[in-house]
Amino acid sequence: MTIASRGGRRRYASVAATLGLLAGLSTSWATPVPATLTPQGLGKVRIGMSWHQAERALGVKLTGEGASATAACWYADRSDGIDPGVSYMVEKGRITRIDIGQPRKGASPSTVTAGGIGLGADVEAIRRAYGAGIRLEAAEIEPDMRLVRVDTGKGRGTVLEIRDGKVTAFRSGLKPAIDYSEGCS
Repeated sequence: MTIASRGGRRRYASVAATLGLLAGLSTSWATPVPATLTPQGLGKVRIGMSWHQAERALGVKLTGEGASATAACWYADRSDGIDPGVSYMVEKGRITRIDIGQPRKGASPSTVTAGGIGLGADVEAIRRAYGAGIRLEAAEIEPDMRLVRVDTGKGRGTVLEIRDGKVTAFRSGLKPAIDYSEGCS
């Protein structure tokens, strides 16, 4: 074997390794990572920030029935129609909880909880994510719905709503806002 042929093989191996790395990167770029809702917030929107701070963070107006900085409680949605299954509970001008659910129109959000649980997940997936000690509680207002509460401490947590063994909605944020079964009421 000559020195030139050894150098050529090294160059070939280096080019092949680089192409393999780039192919792996392009695959990961093509697969969108779901947004994660935590008791601290979703993306740039943080629990506790003002309604106007949330608008600046999102770069879009938030709209909703009863929208006002002084209203006791109302739900906000993005005015641009992006993320139709995401709603922000605003109490006295501050974001206190974020809800994920099936929108009336549009695709279901791919958002997941900090434990990786999204819409459609089953109870076994919740147990794997949050431990065998989870309890399914009966919902006060809907007999066919069960709730799983995940307390993260410091007055924050996540609540998952389950119907027919599957997650149909979930919310995270501050207590007592996350415990309101009928939203603002």
